[in-house]
Amino acid sequence: MRVVVFPREAFTDRPLRSPWASLLSIGWVSIGIALIIVASGSGRVGKPVWWLGDGEPISPSPLWVVPLIAPFAAAIAARATALLALTMSGVASVTVAAVAVGDLGGSRGAALVEFVLAGAGLLLTAAASAGVPTRQRPERPR
Repeated sequence: MRVVVFPREAFTDRPLRSPWASLLSIGWVSIGIALIIVASGSGRVGKPVWWLGDGEPISPSPLWVVPLIAPFAAAIAARATALLALTMSGVASVTVAAVAVGDLGGSRGAALVEFVLAGAGLLLTAAASAGVPTRQRPERPR
């Protein structure tokens, strides 16, 4: 059995291939927008997410940026080197999952959707890893 490992050079200085970087960017922007929609909807039904405060009315606290920084940072980092793009994407997935854990107590429905979004982010990271550029192998003379 042969194990395929990405060459170190691919991760240090080369960006993801363009379609995969676009997929990663669009995916994380979509997840960030979905988090905003979940927060708005949970506030409307009277079970606000922990990072928006008590919800009477929804008053943005300094914490409201915490769950939104990671997805949008991952979307921006998708155009950087492959290592940074995939690392930021993984960190954003873990951040969204941590936000969901915080919502388990007061807003279980929002937490469920946030866990699904975190899982989608992990799948997005795995899919985008296909866009890691590899070095061209020199052709062997025949």
